[in-house]
Amino acid sequence: MIKVLIIGLDGLEHSLVEDYDLKNLKQIEHGKVDLLMKKDEEPLTPTIWCNFITGETPDVHGVVAIQKWKYPLLEKIYSSLRSFDVKHRGYWRGVLFNIFDKMSLFEMRGMRNFFTREDINCDTIFDDMDSTIAISIPSFNEDEINKELRRLVVEGRKFELKKRAYEAFGGRKKRFLNALNQKPSLLMVHFFLLDLIQHMFPYDTEYIKKTYERIDNFVGKVKEKLSSNEVFFLIISDHGLLNGYHTPYGFYSCNQTLNLKNPKITDFTNIIRTKLGVPSKQDTEKIKKRLQGLGYI
Repeated sequence: MIKVLIIGLDGLEHSLVEDYDLKNLKQIEHGKVDLLMKKDEEPLTPTIWCNFITGETPDVHGVVAIQKWKYPLLEKIYSSLRSFDVKHRGYWRGVLFNIFDKMSLFEMRGMRNFFTREDINCDTIFDDMDSTIAISIPSFNEDEINKELRRLVVEGRKFELKKRAYEAFGGRKKRFLNALNQKPSLLMVHFFLLDLIQHMFPYDTEYIKKTYERIDNFVGKVKEKLSSNEVFFLIISDHGLLNGYHTPYGFYSCNQTLNLKNPKITDFTNIIRTKLGVPSKQDTEKIKKRLQGLGYI
C-alpha cells in the first residue's frame, strides 16, 4: 500500500500558483519553503533535491553542483571556483567552459555526468524501505534526457526544446502512473517541464500559465487515483522562477495538516520517515551510538 507519494516540480513558483489559483496544487496546507540559501547564492537543482531526500546540507551529503566531472583534477579546479564571490565565480566558470569547448581533445558533454546515489555521503529517504520507487530524481537517478533538455535551453533552440520537453514530460507521467499501480510504500517523481519552459519563454505569460494549468490538471487526475486519504501526498519544488531567474524559495503542498511555518527544505525528511513508519534521523543516530557502545559496531 502506498504510504507516501511525492511529486517534485522543478521551478514551480509559489506566487504563480497563488495568482493562477491552482486548486489541485494548493492542497490543505501549502506555502513557501526555505532553501537554506546564502545571500546571492543560486539554487542548484541537484543540491536542493539532495537536501530534500537526505535532510542534510551539502557539507554532509556532498552534492554541490549541477553535474560532476569525470576526472578528479577537473573536479578540483571547478570546485575551487565556489570560493569566489557570485560575480567572479560565474565569470571563471564561463572561461573554463569556453576553453574546453574549443579543445578538440575534450568534449564537454562527455566530460560531465549526473550525480547518482553513489555520490551521496549519507542515507536518503529511499534507503529506509525496500518498497520504494524513485523516478528521475536529480542527485539520485536523474534521466539522461535532462542533459539534452538543458543543452537546448542554453543553445536557445526554443521549438525543439518545447517538443522534447513535452515528450519527456509525457514519458515520465506514464512511468509514474504505472508505478502508482504497483503500490510501493514510497513513490517519488521529478518533473523538469516548468523549469525549462520558464527559462526559455520567460515573458510569454500566457504560455507559462497554460503550462501551470496543465500541471494542475495532471495533479488533479493523480488525486482521483489515490484510493485512500491515508496516503501522504506531498508536492514540492526546489525553487521558484520569475522572469527567467530562479527565486530563492520553494513551494510545498500536502493533503494533511502539518502546521508548518516557513519550513526548511530539510524538514520534510523526518516527516516522510514518520509517515513511512521508520525512525527519524535523530533516532537512527541514537540507535547507532547505543550499538557502538555495546560493541556491535
